[in-house]
Amino acid sequence: MNILIVEDETQIRGSLEDALRRFGIDDIRIAGNGLDALALLEERRADLILSDIRMPEMDGIALLERVRERHGDVPFIVLSGYDLFEYAQKALKFGAYAYLLKPVAEAELEDVVRGALQELMQKRDLREDELRLQIKLNAGTSELRRRYLTEIVEGKEASGRQARKCEEYGIRFTSPFHYVWLAGMDEAVRIAQTMPRSDVELLKYGLENLCLEVFREGGLVAEPFRWDDGIGLLLNGDGENGQNADGQYADGQSGLGKIAALSERASGLALDVLKLSITAGVGHAAGRLDETPASFASARRAFAQKLVHGGGRVYVCGTEREPASESVSLDLAAERELLALFEAHRQDEASAFLAERFAPFRVPCSFEIADVAKLNYELIVLLATILKQLGFDADEALGDEYHLYTQVNSLQRIEEMIAWFRQRCSDAFTHIQEKSTRSTKKLMGKARDYIADHFHEAISLELVADHLQISPEYLSREFKKELGENFTDFLLRLRMEKAKFYIREGRYRTYEIANLVGFQNEKYFSKVFKKATGFTPSEFKFRTL
Repeated sequence: MNILIVEDETQIRGSLEDALRRFGIDDIRIAGNGLDALALLEERRADLILSDIRMPEMDGIALLERVRERHGDVPFIVLSGYDLFEYAQKALKFGAYAYLLKPVAEAELEDVVRGALQELMQKRDLREDELRLQIKLNAGTSELRRRYLTEIVEGKEASGRQARKCEEYGIRFTSPFHYVWLAGMDEAVRIAQTMPRSDVELLKYGLENLCLEVFREGGLVAEPFRWDDGIGLLLNGDGENGQNADGQYADGQSGLGKIAALSERASGLALDVLKLSITAGVGHAAGRLDETPASFASARRAFAQKLVHGGGRVYVCGTEREPASESVSLDLAAERELLALFEAHRQDEASAFLAERFAPFRVPCSFEIADVAKLNYELIVLLATILKQLGFDADEALGDEYHLYTQVNSLQRIEEMIAWFRQRCSDAFTHIQEKSTRSTKKLMGKARDYIADHFHEAISLELVADHLQISPEYLSREFKKELGENFTDFLLRLRMEKAKFYIREGRYRTYEIANLVGFQNEKYFSKVFKKATGFTPSEFKFRTL
């Protein structure tokens, strides 16, 4: 069971994760808002979702609605600090399992989580029972076998039950070696946009049957399973007949050669018969059925090589490799580095920075398409964040984030994606250049107004920058450029002008005036005042009489 926590408060996320681990649940993923959660769900479906309501980017109710549209009846528990009937009504409308008020007691949380998971298991068992009945009534139906094999290759089925249940479903393997085989239509996006969904499904059905026929005629056991990005087959066999001349099974490598050759034949037939260009990815040999999830992962990494070398080919990942996707993730240091390049107006280096994020994908069979999609999303968010920190409207400069994400992920090659990001970088710099003068004046006006309203407080450059949501370095540079003096001199001059005003009024003592203009020490104030005006406060007061 895997659970997805969606919460923008770090402390609450940590508390929920700790509680779930105490309940014996270890497969936990974390998202800071609804958009991040959707990206994670695209990578892997969740068995249960715990979500806050009020979050940036996308709130919990909108997330719940999207989950129902894309992922069906995943149990969804809403956590909220607001006891409002409107929230509860919307949550229940979209099928939330429960609506809990924060802070929620751990015992209550455990009861609700276990209840949701129990209901989920009951639904799964019920679906399985219904499918078994359908199999008995319709001998030709293979849906139950397909679903069960999907659970096996996704690692959701306990190894101790696999042999027995395969026997029950009539799935028989002749060799110890199993290979996951994946295929996808190279023009899947265009086909989905130009053809009715029923026709797309019919085309996919025809491609699957063509491939099954090729592998079975080639002497392999071939069983289909579900794969969202195309068709998936679990192949079984090794070499010509699964055994070598001594009657012993080989190491699985000879099977890869045969599968690659049959894959080429299937690809050629798909092009001749169905007019389809396809890409195939073959996973390494798994010596046991319960090791097929690793073969599935390497098949996905093999399939992803089409982003590097192009479609219409067969890619084989002959060994189990460690994924390199962890090194691709962006962190705060990356954000600071890119921000510094934008602030210094170094467009070429900023463009190169974005391109270099794709460098780990040069390692063969080290990443999946989901890893590239994740990086694309993070880079889009990073560019939007940089623009926001510089005081610009990211939507105006680049467009809607979801549209950008869809656009870049429709590209067929990583090099095309790099060129796309270089263009977005260029768009961002062009926007900054066009808007900088007007935007800077507006921002510096806000800075000046804020200082004028808070000069009597313990104000600092960092405090004003934080209020304006820009970096202190950017504020310091642009403030001096726009107003002709640096932040410290401006603040000091303003305080001295106010001090002169209070002295002329004659209503306050020197220590009171010091406090009124932001000084906690009367002597230090008098020293600064004399340096700025040439007179002590008392001398200045005497001269104004």
